Amino acid sequence: MRHLVVAFALTFATGAEAQVLDQGTLVIKQGGREIGREEFVVRSGRTGGATGTTMVTRGRFPAVAPALSQEATVERKGDGSFANIQITREQGAQVGRFIAEVTPRNVLRIHASSSGGSEEVREYPGVPRLVGLADSAFALYSAVVPLATPGGETITAVYPDNGRRVTFSARRVDGDDGSESRIVMSGDINGTIWLDASSHILRLEFPSVGLEAVRLRH
Repeated sequence: MRHLVVAFALTFATGAEAQVLDQGTLVIKQGGREIGREEFVVRSGRTGGATGTTMVTRGRFPAVAPALSQEATVERKGDGSFANIQITREQGAQVGRFIAEVTPRNVLRIHASSSGGSEEVREYPGVPRLVGLADSAFALYSAVVPLATPGGETITAVYPDNGRRVTFSARRVDGDDGSESRIVMSGDINGTIWLDASSHILRLEFPSVGLEAVRLRH
């Protein structure tokens, strides 16, 4: 977790001391075999002391001597709406940096650059219920949790690493005793998010591609 602590020290250097809202490690499996791990931490506050929350994740595939490593930082505003996501991906000698942000004019701007010198900027109209996701960054699905409803809510996800924008429904199903709650996603994204009694992610399942992410219990 040392890398995440350093990242947060930089993120909140100009703001008040932030409160840890959640943190943990996800074990990523494909076909039942571990292929990587992802550490994450969520804190109150945003860059410059603004209100909201910030999540930082760091994934390594595999966990030891990774061929792929990726860091993502997502900021959400005080009302819970999406502010921005920044991703750095290292795969061999290639380093890619990707940013998606909602501008003050409610424009979704995506900026991608690579170590080869290529750059690309795209802009789209802003939309409600927006989340920032990235391939191989499973902790980012925590942004779906507060948006899901029993009747199903339509959500738009942006992937700045490849420019994709997708829509899916997120339907929350609560257990009778408040435990074993889950969020069922369907549409362009299909999977299930299992939650504990505090609505923190316990595991994610994506059966169509044989992927799951399971939270380590300490």
